[in-house]
Amino acid sequence: LGGALEGFLNDRGFTLGHDPQSLEHSTVGGWIATRATGTVSARFGGVEQMVRGLEGVLPSGEAFKIPVRPRSPGGLDALQLLCGAEGSLAVVTAVSMAVARLMPEIRLNGLAPDFAAGLEVQRELIQRALPVGVARLLNPAETVAVLDDAPDPAGACLLVLSLVGEPGATEAAQRAAAGVIGAAGGIVLPPGAADRWWDNRHAGPELIQDLNRDAGSFFDTIEVGVPWRSAAALASALQSEAGELADRLWMHSSHIYSTGAGLYLAFWIDDSDDDCACARAEAVWARVLDLASAHGGTIGHHHGIGAIRSARYTESAEGRLHRSIKRALDPDGVLAARLLDG
Repeated sequence: LGGALEGFLNDRGFTLGHDPQSLEHSTVGGWIATRATGTVSARFGGVEQMVRGLEGVLPSGEAFKIPVRPRSPGGLDALQLLCGAEGSLAVVTAVSMAVARLMPEIRLNGLAPDFAAGLEVQRELIQRALPVGVARLLNPAETVAVLDDAPDPAGACLLVLSLVGEPGATEAAQRAAAGVIGAAGGIVLPPGAADRWWDNRHAGPELIQDLNRDAGSFFDTIEVGVPWRSAAALASALQSEAGELADRLWMHSSHIYSTGAGLYLAFWIDDSDDDCACARAEAVWARVLDLASAHGGTIGHHHGIGAIRSARYTESAEGRLHRSIKRALDPDGVLAARLLDG
């Protein structure tokens, strides 16, 4: 379990750097299978950046070992091939992962005038190479849910940031980040303004169960990746078009890279009939994936492919190559591969 591993490392002055919401109840094997990422991805990247060696068993029964090395020595990078394969190519039995030293952290909260301005703040922070750990931008609906007081002006978006490193460096970075927020028309909030988010960032495994328990209630999350050039346009389209199909929509930009961002949606549907609720949810999924593709984005970001995305995945270049590799390694279909079923 991730929480047990992180606690073990923390006691020794280290961190894995992988801090998903599901940290306490997800597993290292699950992270690798879905190519997962966590809330401090701006600093550490996804789990594929942490995997340095791996052992496993092929469908034929042959055991293999990829030894620890700083990077692939050339040819095919088998570690990257297996990260995100969702158990379709091999059974992973052991993994070696990079760890980092625990460093001091400064938290900084801001309020952007709108989501597009907040995306520009995130882009500036990452492309200026500031020591960002958490970099999270919440849409107005989620902002209202997190802040104790309604933001002024209405429609403003909360920025939740952390800066990691030696005290002198992070203090300078804090001033620089505050300048970036101000230049985008935003303001810096008091230090404890986002405590509600920090206190609940590892919500329990019962969250989705509870929200889907009542008849006619449907809750789900969808995440996509998008280049910076179209991030604001995609976010706007998701807010308006997916928002029209759901009864409530939260959206945040929670993973940033020099070349783009990961957008994450949480949506609620309340209906008198289970079948209607499911049909409406399927419509939300279809609209989100259509919009992501139309804006040059990806159909997923860190939850894996799974069943609901599988048809689109199998039509992609990656999906076709994956299917070919699967046939070569597992001609008898020993390992299930629902993500390749289409």
